[in-house]
Amino acid sequence: MERLLFCKPAICAYFILIFFSRITSAETLYLVNDEFPPYNSASLQNGGLVTEIVTTTLNRAGYDTRIEFLPWSRALKYAETGRADGVLGAWYTEERRKKYIYSMPFVKSGLRMIKLTKKNVSIDNPNALPTYSIGLLRNYAYELPVAHEDLNTTTVNDFYQGLELLRRGRIDLLPEDENVARHLLQKIYPKWNEIFDFASPVLGRKALHFIISKKRKDADRIIQDFNASLAQIKKDGTLANIYAKHNIVMPSDLYE
Repeated sequence: MERLLFCKPAICAYFILIFFSRITSAETLYLVNDEFPPYNSASLQNGGLVTEIVTTTLNRAGYDTRIEFLPWSRALKYAETGRADGVLGAWYTEERRKKYIYSMPFVKSGLRMIKLTKKNVSIDNPNALPTYSIGLLRNYAYELPVAHEDLNTTTVNDFYQGLELLRRGRIDLLPEDENVARHLLQKIYPKWNEIFDFASPVLGRKALHFIISKKRKDADRIIQDFNASLAQIKKDGTLANIYAKHNIVMPSDLYE
């Protein structure tokens, strides 16, 4: 015969309250980003590599998320003014550091210069960069070996506009994260390497971070929770599995 377990009404009520408070207490963070495939995109599985890493990490830390994809300048403005809680993935700059709290990095990739295949462009010597016309995406944080004010630059609104200017010979070079560039070039021009190529060498490696607006008084706590959870998913293999799911090799120098 099965034994029935009873508890006093006051004790039962206490445990029921604790149980339901844990279910309903998960905080929802409103996070934004631009379409930045293969890292972030509404059209990709689970929103892309970065989106899945951030949402999985936050979920492990006890947070729910609401994601919206916006133009990059607007996404930054939303987070800066506190309309959004943070940005899924951003490069580090000292200027942004004044407005956001940064997480540990979880994506790292090479920054490359795209050029026309038929055009002879050499950037082995950084001093050669000012001799070329370079397209820079608005509000993107490029770290180039020469100060931007010393370069001949044209500001473009997005990668597609920059690529069109490059194709028409209006600019000579267009910098972009290598994973992003390969993904978009393959989507636009299946035989892209007949038209475009990467200039050598790689300009450096850039890391992506999850950032929370300092408009939130608990921004430090959220990032601490995120970092602790990120360490857990790295240790238990979840991070590597997410990379594999998106067919991107997890970099060995992620935390260097």
